[in-house]
Amino acid sequence: MSGRRAYLEAEGRIGFPDGPVAVRAVALFAEVGMEHFAGRGDATIIVDEHHEYEGNP
Repeated sequence: MSGRRAYLEAEGRIGFPDGPVAVRAVALFAEVGMEHFAGRGDATIIVDEHHEYEGNP
């Protein structure tokens, strides 16, 4: 974690934890608050469409 960003890396191996590498992946996630979207669009539509979503702590 670095501020609003989460950097992740993963390896998927075949058979055992020390088996041959089958896949590798990297990802970057950025936390963006709803106020960012509310200031750039129709807040009513945003709230109506996203009222049941929650973020993980």
